[in-house]
Amino acid sequence: MTDEPYAHEVLKEFKDSEKDFPVITTTVDLLSTGVDIPPVRNIVFLKHIDSKVVFHQIIGRGARIDENSRKFTFRIIDYTNAMRLFDEWDLPSPSPPEGPSDWYLSCKIIDSETGKGIPKASVVALLAPSKPVTLRTDEQGAIILKDAPKGEYQN
Repeated sequence: MTDEPYAHEVLKEFKDSEKDFPVITTTVDLLSTGVDIPPVRNIVFLKHIDSKVVFHQIIGRGARIDENSRKFTFRIIDYTNAMRLFDEWDLPSPSPPEGPSDWYLSCKIIDSETGKGIPKASVVALLAPSKPVTLRTDEQGAIILKDAPKGEYQN
């Protein structure tokens, strides 16, 4: 990376999560070197990897949430069977958790400076890894999500 005269400028542009257009880079080891690029949405494995540490570093780059670019998920495209390096606990359970889905989640989205509710804010709730639900807050900044599965929730 340091051999290129404009490497730092290119990296700065690539990391900019407020761009309105896709940014694409091809590299061998950029995501395993500690470079933080939160808006990365796709990780493609074209090079064989044997190190679980390197694999998890790369996956960790994709797993970062980036609210500026509205990135809450990412994709892994694997041409080299790198996903064999996932540990069992990394993978989702094969079946959804048992229990009723008649619970509800009620919360209020507030402005951290004023303490007042934020009306018409967009909220995405992930009920399962591939089941996002988008809601809008009411005039007081409150939402109610009905039929939520029983369990713990994080904000």
